[in-house]
Formats: sequence, structure tokens, C-alpha cells
Amino acid sequence: MWYKHKIHTLCHIVGGIPAPKNENGAFNSNGIPFVRMRDLGRYHLTTNLNATDNKISIEYALHNNFKPIPKGSILLPRSGSVGLNHRAILAEDSIIVSHICALIVKDESKINNRFLYYWLTKYDMNKIAKKTTGLDAITFSDLGNIVVSYPDIETQNKIVAVLDKANSILDKREITIRKFNELLSAVFWEMFGDPTNANKYPLRCLNMDNALKLLGGYAFKSSNFQNTGIPVIKIGTVNKGFFDIKSLSFLSELKSEIHQKYIVYPEDILITLTGTVGKDDYGNICKVERHYPNYLLNQRVAKLIINETIYNKDFIFYLFKHQKIKTLIQKKGKGVRQANISTNQVETLELIYPPIHLQNEFASKANTIQSIINKITTAKEGATSLLHSLSQQVFSERITIDVDAELDSLLNAIDIEKKDNENNIETLKNDLTFLQRLIDKLEDQDFENSKQYEKAKYAVFRIMREESNLIKQNFNFDERKITLQL
Repeated sequence: MWYKHKIHTLCHIVGGIPAPKNENGAFNSNGIPFVRMRDLGRYHLTTNLNATDNKISIEYALHNNFKPIPKGSILLPRSGSVGLNHRAILAEDSIIVSHICALIVKDESKINNRFLYYWLTKYDMNKIAKKTTGLDAITFSDLGNIVVSYPDIETQNKIVAVLDKANSILDKREITIRKFNELLSAVFWEMFGDPTNANKYPLRCLNMDNALKLLGGYAFKSSNFQNTGIPVIKIGTVNKGFFDIKSLSFLSELKSEIHQKYIVYPEDILITLTGTVGKDDYGNICKVERHYPNYLLNQRVAKLIINETIYNKDFIFYLFKHQKIKTLIQKKGKGVRQANISTNQVETLELIYPPIHLQNEFASKANTIQSIINKITTAKEGATSLLHSLSQQVFSERITIDVDAELDSLLNAIDIEKKDNENNIETLKNDLTFLQRLIDKLEDQDFENSKQYEKAKYAVFRIMREESNLIKQNFNFDERKITLQL
């Protein structure tokens, strides 16, 4: 049975404080963690949020009656970034900024805070957001009136265990991707040093001998955009630092020779030239992906045209991705609220100029690392789909938590005397609930008979062979045995 109650009956809803100015001893390294909106945005979704940038001194907090939000509380945007649907669980007692609010569970025997967190990740706060002084905002009243569906606490705990396991897979893959990106940065630094300082190699103006030029996009009329046709790359396609295919628009046809000038192709390098003053939302760079044979380039985005006898294309790509170069480009922006950078300002930058053979050497190393990152990213996307599918089952109230009966049925259907193509194990492959329970049963030798045990071994080792990213073997040195892990 699933119950339905409004959030205000399940949780205390608590707001934050305006960010103190860095004066009068407001901050120190030994104080209480202070969670800003950027902390929430950095994670987007996490069950383990730590604020790393600032800590409010204990004396300042006591003097101003700032009360920390307890560990385990659920955080979400209250204003400004409501539509981004950030969610987090606090990993430690913290003070939060006023743009964030917290949900503190009243009765943990009634609802598991992690269950509520997962439930809220599926709820779109745009449904209740209102415009307040130009910003999207939600009221405590509207938030409190959201109706949450939940089963008994024992069933919640089982659901949380399954979702936590799926979530941990994503976290591990995200950490691996981050480590390889750090390796990429380390390789660049070791070979070339500071890209804005000629401590290893001379500085050179990018447009010298037409080594690098920029082609700005065309002001296509948005009223002509439609759902199919020739894809048009807009600022949103590039501005996340990766090629966001979801933000493409389309034109029915090339309408003039002018349009021909603005055709771009897969592997072309693009950069955004417009953003908000004071924000890190321009000077972003990405490569065009191979979803279409060609694209059209819209305004506020520019293509890098590179003389590859002078600069290696991949070297330039990673050079421009470097945070110091991005900051240098952003400083060129002019405007009060909207920063605009001209193509000429980028072309006249003076940056390091290593010998071409070293650029080529770096590009080779970078592409090897990037190919690994791409494989891990693909695996992460697969795990994300599995988690999404599992969450949909849970929160549509269709999931069966007592999976043993279903798992036994799936194992009983296997005939290990038959060939692989005659045994369908797709349900086991595509459901993390069954996979984790199967691993647990093998770990505990929890089977009715030896035939079922053999079928379980067959299923696991076949999955490991066919889907190498789903299950891995580890050696437990303490117990001196091999263990399986999702």
C-alpha cells in the first residue's frame, strides 16, 4: 500500500540566510560549512553534498543567530535556479544561503529522507515556480502542498538500497571521468607549463601568418526555425563545454549563398562569444559531433579556422579548454550585463607556441585519454538509463520489492544445456534490482539447490562476458576470495 501526504506534514521547511560579506570575521577555515547556490549547482544531484569554498565562523554564527541545517536534510533551490531542479542531501551540518531551502524529515520512522530525495528528483519544480523580481521562485506554501506518494518504511528502505547501489555506479564512473580529465590537464601542464606565460615556449600572436582566424555565426531568424531540416548550432549547443544535440534548431533549406559561408562540419572547433558579465557562461569551446553531415552556425558562436601547418588542431582545442585561457578570453568581454567578445579580440591573443612536433605528440596522448573518457561516458549513460528506468518503476508504484520470487522464476527459465542464444537473460541484464540480488545470493550461497546455483553462475558470467561494464570481480585480500560487484 502507498500513502499520500503533503510535504509540510512530513517535513519542516527551512530557509537560508543572505550571504554575509567577507568582513568582521564572518568566515574562517574552522567554521561551519556555508552552502551557496554554486555548491548545489556543482553537484546538481547528490546524496553527499559538502560545501568546500566557505565556512562561517562559529562566533559570527552565534552572534547573528544563524542556525545550522542538520546533516541528512534535503536541499533544493528556492529562487533563481529553480528550473534546473538541483537536489542534494547534506553530508554535514551546514548553514545555507537564502536562495536555497531545506526539508528536514519530522518522523524518520514514517519516511526515509533518502527515499524522499529520490522522489523529489523526479518532481519538476517548474510546476510551482513563479516569477519574483525577475527570478523564478517557489514559496514554502506551494512546496509544502506537494503531495508525496510513499510505501511503508520497510519497503522504502529496500527501494533506497537498490537506488543507492545504482547511484553509486554513476558516482564511481563520474569520479573515473574526472580523474582522466585531471590526467589530461597534468599531461598538458607537464609538456607546456603555463599557457599564458612563456616559461617554456615563446608567446606568439594567434593571427600571425594567419595561423588562426575566427568565423562568427550568422543571425538566422528564429521565426524560420522548425523541427526538421538543416541543423543550426546555437550558443546553447556549445555553452556547456560539450556538443548538446538537444539544443539544435533546424532550417528547411539553404536560402542564399550567404548561408553557404556558415556551414560547419563534424570535428570543427567552436567557441561562444557572448554571456553574462561576472558569470562563467562564455568562452566555452567544443567540437562538432557527427550526428549530421553538416550544420549551420548561428550568431554568438564562432568557428576556429586553423592553419594546421602551424598549429595542431587538437593542441589548439585543449589549449582553449584550459581554464587560464578561458579566463583570458572572458576578460576581453565588453558590456554592462551582457559580455560580448569580438572575433578580432580572440585572434590577437598572445599564447604559447611550442614546436609542431610537440603539439602533435600531445595531441596523440590527449586523443588516447579522450577515447577512454568517451568509453566510460558511454557506460555512464547506460547506467543512467538503468537508474532512470528503475526510478520510473518505483515512483509509478509498479515496482515489486520482493524480487526473490521473480528472480527464481528467471533463473528457472534458464537451461544451461542450451546455447546462449536460446537463453534469454535480457531482463536480468537490464534491471539493477535483479542484478544486485543475484550477486547477493551468490555471495551468501542462498539457493534452494545446486541446479539453481549453477544457473545463477551461468547468468552472471555470461553478463560479465557480454556487458563488461555491469559487473566486475574484485579480490578480497582479508577474506582471500573473489567477490562480485556492480
